[in-house]
Amino acid sequence: MDAIFAERLTKLYGSFVAVNSIDFRVEEGSSFALIGPNGAGKTTTLRMITGLISPTSGELRVLGGNPRDKDVRKKMSILPEDAGVYEKLTVRETIYYYGLLRGLSRTDASARTEELIKRLGLEFKTDEYGSKLSKGLKRKALLGMCLVNDPKLLVLDEPTDGLDVRSARAVRDLLLGLLKEGKSIVVTSHDMIEIQTLARTIALIDRGKLTAIGEPEQLMAEFGLPSLEDLFIKLTQPEPDSIAS
Repeated sequence: MDAIFAERLTKLYGSFVAVNSIDFRVEEGSSFALIGPNGAGKTTTLRMITGLISPTSGELRVLGGNPRDKDVRKKMSILPEDAGVYEKLTVRETIYYYGLLRGLSRTDASARTEELIKRLGLEFKTDEYGSKLSKGLKRKALLGMCLVNDPKLLVLDEPTDGLDVRSARAVRDLLLGLLKEGKSIVVTSHDMIEIQTLARTIALIDRGKLTAIGEPEQLMAEFGLPSLEDLFIKLTQPEPDSIAS
């Protein structure tokens, strides 16, 4: 079964076409990256995948069902780029109470919280309040919230945003470990090294349309380019306010 199946997926806001009839699939236990410029349609696509908004037309199945169904949403977690932690809760409390919100028992939420604190390297910050955390540590706490319900599908928007090199690598290693455990991961990032490390398949979207899809090495070879960054530049149009070199 596919973790995600999308065919002619379209989202309109009035006359504006945010996502324009795109097709893709994500195999269970696989990693998929959606890359493109700001405003290309990435976040809108993620919001449809996670059931936050409905498509205007087309077919979308997530974990075999409708992403807006409660039973489907229980099996996935999302990390938005602009998500924030609870400033008046500690790291331990944040992960624990989110586990309760996701339906875990107190015993299971407590055990899962301690496991994630260790896996995320938060042992020395467990009693730190959210308001005192650096941006990178907030990101780690948010990842703990995402993982507390042991989801089958993770949808991550810029998962290492704000992390230093060592912490970013630790998060990538964690995500690679989750893939080995059979989790499915959808990720967006402007870090092409991160994308090449994490993603088995990438889809490049620009102005709502897919311009390329495939394995990173395959696409670079197909277009005769040495890096994903070069591929990105070749297949996308510059943003109106970008600085010309």
